[in-house]
Amino acid sequence: MSETLPSPPVRKSPGKRLLSWSVYLLAALILCELFFRLFWTEPPMTYIIEGNHPIYHHVPKAFTQAGLGEYDFRGRRYRVEKAPDTLRIVFLGDSFTYSMTSPNQTIPRHLEKLLAEKHPALKVEILNFGMVSYSPIIQELEYHNLVRELKADWVLWLYDTFDPIDDTLYSRLATVDPETGRVVAVPGEPYRKTGFRRSAFLRFIEFAWSVANNDWDFLPERMKFMNYPKFARNPSDFQDMIDRSFTIAGRLGKTIQGDGSKLLLFQYPWPFHLRDLHEFAELMIGWGVQFSTWETPTTNRFGELVLDFCRKKGFSCYDFFPEVRRMEDELGADGSRLTIYYNNNGHFTAKANARFARFILDRLEENGFARTP
Repeated sequence: MSETLPSPPVRKSPGKRLLSWSVYLLAALILCELFFRLFWTEPPMTYIIEGNHPIYHHVPKAFTQAGLGEYDFRGRRYRVEKAPDTLRIVFLGDSFTYSMTSPNQTIPRHLEKLLAEKHPALKVEILNFGMVSYSPIIQELEYHNLVRELKADWVLWLYDTFDPIDDTLYSRLATVDPETGRVVAVPGEPYRKTGFRRSAFLRFIEFAWSVANNDWDFLPERMKFMNYPKFARNPSDFQDMIDRSFTIAGRLGKTIQGDGSKLLLFQYPWPFHLRDLHEFAELMIGWGVQFSTWETPTTNRFGELVLDFCRKKGFSCYDFFPEVRRMEDELGADGSRLTIYYNNNGHFTAKANARFARFILDRLEENGFARTP
């Protein structure tokens, strides 16, 4: 009895094999995309503060309880529709605007007190939309999502010395609307909120490639926290970052003015510009600087660049640096500089906030601050 030999396997044609592998590859890519969209939150790519940087981060408890659009970033409740016969002033900025003080010692609250004393008949509403680590790239998003609908009479924008570095950090993996050039999501934003403008899996590959190219570090050397003192002394060495930030700031400033709000922009220095830094030795070491070898800049070089930028854009801008120098001069050789800056975080004290608020009020009045809306 003869054995029946098994039939040779039927080989698929090259076309069918290619189609099969294409289906497998597509399925794998879809699974990867779903995984990264649902479970991967992009690292912040920054050493500035701990934690991720979603569009709205480090929000007050009132935010999580009542949601966006009901409270400013310091817990002041508001309605979108402005009350009759009321001037509405909105602050934009970062942690100096948010303030490392209690809510009633911030620059906006001090300005509110000054206005009540000087113009008691004037109805004014002041809202604080400054938040820790915000810079123009996030402030533009914040303005379009939250502030624009408030139709502020005045927008007071506090522009931090290191905003250009922050803007560079946030822009590295930000999602940008190709039509407007504006950011629609920033590092730390869950991808399920970004829609399908860009692939989450692709962003992960870009992130991994960036880390590999930075010697397995999140950031290029010049973007690290330790380079901030170098920026304060010689900002022109970081001109590409400054140009990027100025482009965003210019676009946002024109939008604010186009919406009918009056815009004033204020720049201010960090403690690096104090002549006497012996009380800030620990702070300076944290920034990689020995205060005994630090050469204090004689001018606010970044502030000068901001003023020049504003002149070209037609914005009203002011540098708080001369006022800080006057404050230090008033203290004399024996006075404590800790009345100007905190030595644990380098931010203005409540006393300095009050002085800054007075400075802002003077500038408001110089620009025709209206006593009636």
